[in-house]
Amino acid sequence: MALKNSFMISADMAHGVHPNYSEKHQTSHIVYVNKGVVIKTNDNQNYATDSVSRALLRELANKRQVLI
Repeated sequence: MALKNSFMISADMAHGVHPNYSEKHQTSHIVYVNKGVVIKTNDNQNYATDSVSRALLRELANKRQVLI
């Protein structure tokens, strides 16, 4: 019953941009350290986060004024 009433997300460390090597990162995928939450998704479903849990996480973050 707990699983039925739960949602799952993938939680791990995202690689932040190193200030000395910022040109090595894709400008559309920049991750700044200590600036918010990173939601990682993958079309091949390599992560547990799906559209439902991503939307819920975004809503919770917005209510708490956490950057995503």
